[in-house]
Amino acid sequence: MIRRVFLLTFVALAGLVPVAAGAEQQKLEILDVTSSVTYLRSAPEPGGLTTLFVRGLQGIEGTTAVTEYPAKLELSGVTVKVHGSPAPVLLVSQLDGYQQINVQVSWKANVAVKPVAEVQQGSQVAQFMDVPQVIWDVLFRGEDNYALAYKSEDWSRVTAENPIRAGEKFLLLGANLGAVTPAVADGALGPDEGLAPQLEDNPRRSDRLTIQVNAPPPNNVGSLAYAKHSCPQEACEWRLASGLLGVYITELSLEDIGSYPKGASYEIYVSRIVCNVDRPFILCKDLTGRTSSGVPIHVETSGGR
Repeated sequence: MIRRVFLLTFVALAGLVPVAAGAEQQKLEILDVTSSVTYLRSAPEPGGLTTLFVRGLQGIEGTTAVTEYPAKLELSGVTVKVHGSPAPVLLVSQLDGYQQINVQVSWKANVAVKPVAEVQQGSQVAQFMDVPQVIWDVLFRGEDNYALAYKSEDWSRVTAENPIRAGEKFLLLGANLGAVTPAVADGALGPDEGLAPQLEDNPRRSDRLTIQVNAPPPNNVGSLAYAKHSCPQEACEWRLASGLLGVYITELSLEDIGSYPKGASYEIYVSRIVCNVDRPFILCKDLTGRTSSGVPIHVETSGGR
């Protein structure tokens, strides 16, 4: 079972792990490519946060994480390319018989370029050719496995004891949402809040991000209780979060929260629909869409059913 060192992209967590004594030098190889959001296998996105599990790095002791930004392209003698573009290295850690590397994918990376990942240390080079698009890993989770969300009024964490109520504004943290404008340098933290870039606007395509929160009523199988969201122009305005690396933030409020027993399990999803032709979105016949996996979120229900 893989043991992981978690890096919340804006806080470096250093847990020292000793190197096994007398270990023989191994050929450098990449074992897996995952999202840094949940450590599930996921194809890297430009500007996104990716974790590589490798074997064969030499001289790695404990955990080394960046402390100054913009993050450099080399850490502990290790460099990484993702989709052919150099990636700022955020963390290198020695684990039990293998190593972990956290990187930010270059904002300029072309996802069509193979190999997907390349790790180099000295004269040793390892490549990972492809990662099936298993999931679109967007929403951060806390240690309780619920969505990492905060009340807008006081920045208090949304929990079972502090749930979201109807009409109440809250902030949601995400990743892997793509390019922003104005552009941000690779490895750089999000700028001051007043200057925070928003998702890139491409005039030749219609690109919509939406959020849906729903829960299955416990005694009414086959139907869903919806907590509608309110976003500007029926889409959600994501921006890079100030002072964080590769983290996006959006502000939402929920309406029409269902009258279901307290403790009903609501989940939140992020969906992207792209129209690739130059015509009004409603007339577009060449649509592509992606939906993230659902993440539970604490919502207060009225207990009316």
